[in-house]
Amino acid sequence: ASLSRPRPTDSARATADSHASHAQNPALSPQRGAPPPVVLSPSHPQVSRAVLEEGARSAGIDPAGLDVALPQRRLAEFFAGRGVPVLDLLPAFEREARERDPDGFYLNNDTHWSVTGNEIAAREITRFVVDQLGHGA
Repeated sequence: ASLSRPRPTDSARATADSHASHAQNPALSPQRGAPPPVVLSPSHPQVSRAVLEEGARSAGIDPAGLDVALPQRRLAEFFAGRGVPVLDLLPAFEREARERDPDGFYLNNDTHWSVTGNEIAAREITRFVVDQLGHGA
């Protein structure tokens, strides 16, 4: 069996569903004032090439054709269009993955971050909050 790429209609449908779900969030209502910031959390396959390749191949998808940052870009565009501040943690996790094994950022057989993953996220979120407070002053 040859590996194929995901069908664009599946991706477009998932994006539309995600945007519709977020658009219904009352916190994003213009009547509520400034919307709360959003943090985009990377999944293990987005950070670990080995996990991505294993999952893609088991699904019959060519991992070379996958754009792991696409979900973050689409969500960031969606929120930016509504004036919502966004922090995407994927670049920070990718930077850290150049220095150490990204599989250590997540718990074994779990989607949650390990201590190391939480440390990366905490550092980036702290910088983001300080930056947001600086712009609001």
